Amino acid sequence: MGTGSKPVANFREGNVGLSVWQREGNKGPFYEFTISRSYKKKDDTYGYSTSFSESNLKALWELLGQAAEWMEKNPPAGPRV
Repeated sequence: MGTGSKPVANFREGNVGLSVWQREGNKGPFYEFTISRSYKKKDDTYGYSTSFSESNLKALWELLGQAAEWMEKNPPAGPRV
């Protein structure tokens, strides 16, 4: 997410991963999340993409459910306005 911070939670289903990040806003802390898909390049190195195909739908659905459940059970730390 560009700020040098680390995610507060990570979830993975196959080659699809979801990271949860805690952020601070005008009304206090909140969560954001990023989703990416890893793939192997022709030169045998790995790359990451934020584009998905229909074959990723089940993994995306599972990850979103896991992240939603985790966020409900772990409210952002810090004072809310």
